[in-house]
Amino acid sequence: MKTKTFIMTFMLMIMSAFSVFSQTLTYQDLRSVQDEVNKLCPMMIDSDTRLDNCVVYPASEYTGWHMKFQYNYTTVNWYVYNGIIYADGQQANVSDLESFMKQRLTNMIKTTEGLESFRDNKITLVYNYYDKNGKFMFKIDITHDEYE
Repeated sequence: MKTKTFIMTFMLMIMSAFSVFSQTLTYQDLRSVQDEVNKLCPMMIDSDTRLDNCVVYPASEYTGWHMKFQYNYTTVNWYVYNGIIYADGQQANVSDLESFMKQRLTNMIKTTEGLESFRDNKITLVYNYYDKNGKFMFKIDITHDEYE
């Protein structure tokens, strides 16, 4: 939990610095955030989740004309087989976890004070999750329409 708090604090400090100097975040601003976060990766966020890296995509037709900030995570204790997540003797549907996480992440983006710059600049946030074997689990895209 301390690591998760540290990462969030670190990212908020970086984003706050940009919001002090400029209302508009540029692609280069986000690349700077990406580079600073990636220097710390891979990093354990909690006992099950590792942040592997971040990637920024410029505004383009592919991104719906909004920049994207993508987080790539690995769930180090979970694996997926036939749409079911297995962890510590328990199981859950991938779609149920994806739905739960999307709701939780959307709420975090809406309410986290230091993410105003992301919200004001309509940046799409993307969260990719992979299991402990590197198998893709799910992707969550949260657009400005969802967090405004």
